[in-house]
Amino acid sequence: MPGLKKEHRSLRRRPLFTPVFLAGLASAVFLAVAAWVVWQAGTVSVVMVRHAETGIGEDPGLSPDGSARAQRLGRMLEFSGIDAIYTSELKRTRETAAPLSGLTGLEAVVIPASDVAGLARTLKKSHRGDLVLVVGHSNTLPRLADALGEPIPAIGEDDYGNVYLLRTGPFVPSWMTHLRY
Repeated sequence: MPGLKKEHRSLRRRPLFTPVFLAGLASAVFLAVAAWVVWQAGTVSVVMVRHAETGIGEDPGLSPDGSARAQRLGRMLEFSGIDAIYTSELKRTRETAAPLSGLTGLEAVVIPASDVAGLARTLKKSHRGDLVLVVGHSNTLPRLADALGEPIPAIGEDDYGNVYLLRTGPFVPSWMTHLRY
């Protein structure tokens, strides 16, 4: 019987450790969830594409091939969860975004093509946690990507099929994925 008494005492002490362990585990889970929320809320994801193929003229619209490409882009991004669309003031960028705008009901925000720095600031401050489409030009997209922290190579004048998915935020390092459509 004396051995039984000793085992009984050790069993009584273990329940005192359990609440301390559970409190530590709950704190660790809470901190992990809080870190994830801060990380998600502080990031912005940007889908950057160049306008589709154009016609000829001062401010040309899309060619038939360009219209077909814009339709493909709209179908590709229709269910992606795009929260906002930005285009330049030029007709070709607005027409490239139009199919997606029609499918999602989002109206494209028109910004001057020359205000790349302003667009980068707007994306970082006003679109935390959002997925945003930016339709730009061969000379503006590399500048925007650089301003967001992930440089991309120069885009050729006859290259219209690039899709750059960039994610950036104040709490995480930025990253970029390059796709083609």
